[in-house]
Amino acid sequence: MTIDEIINGSSEKFTGLIPFIRDYMDNIEIDVDTRGTVKRYLDFISMRASGKLMTTAKYVSYQDLLGLCKTEQRDCSFEILYAVECKGKKSQL
Repeated sequence: MTIDEIINGSSEKFTGLIPFIRDYMDNIEIDVDTRGTVKRYLDFISMRASGKLMTTAKYVSYQDLLGLCKTEQRDCSFEILYAVECKGKKSQL
């Protein structure tokens, strides 16, 4: 199982922790402010687990690599920069 499957669940095997917490919140009486706060945190955790949101470490290393290629006049062809940029946007870990 991947972290994404554990946190967000997979359609056939495992419900996932976030859907479990959301179901739990539906069954208890919780005020609107608390529900909104918890929902924002759950959305954030879900996006990190799925890879839709880049971690700080990944973002910094990605920016450093792009900065090296652009500022120090390295031999970085358009294809290399494009591949690095696409990989960074695609993985978003």
